Amino acid sequence: MENLCFSIPEDTAYLSFRSLIPFFIRPKKESYVDCKKPGKTGSEYQTLLYNSFLLGLDINLVEKKYKLRKEQGVSEIIFVLWLKHFIHRALLV
Repeated sequence: MENLCFSIPEDTAYLSFRSLIPFFIRPKKESYVDCKKPGKTGSEYQTLLYNSFLLGLDINLVEKKYKLRKEQGVSEIIFVLWLKHFIHRALLV
């Protein structure tokens, strides 16, 4: 059924028949509240990925954005830790 309805790239995480079909069948009353989220999605990234795929947009761009945001978050944490360490050392001297 998945192959008949969607041509999902194999190397893409989170995309599956089960994650995409609620956009078409709206299984619960809550599904009609928000057009972007017909069911329970785990994160904003998943919602963006689903909607981009269904609109025919390049999902590789969504994946790149997600990876960049993760790297940016890690960089910010490292910077904050370094800054705390620097301030702590300055106060001890």
